[in-house]
Amino acid sequence: TKLGLPFWVGERDADAAASTLEASLGLNNRLHAARYFLAVARVAQGRLTDARALLTAIPSGDAYGGPARTLLASLPPG
Repeated sequence: TKLGLPFWVGERDADAAASTLEASLGLNNRLHAARYFLAVARVAQGRLTDARALLTAIPSGDAYGGPARTLLASLPPG
């Protein structure tokens, strides 16, 4: 899919993706991969403020820290 996004976001099913990822984070708030992909879903939904908050909550030392900073830098100012 475009930009390596998960298929459900690439197929424009961001609402279902967000719902599933929110449930995952509800079970384990330390799942930074889920936080990253929820941010991707939020971008697809046009919810950039939410996406920024999710991305900045990912520690830089996490495996998704680098991708989170890259995605954050690519978002328009807001």
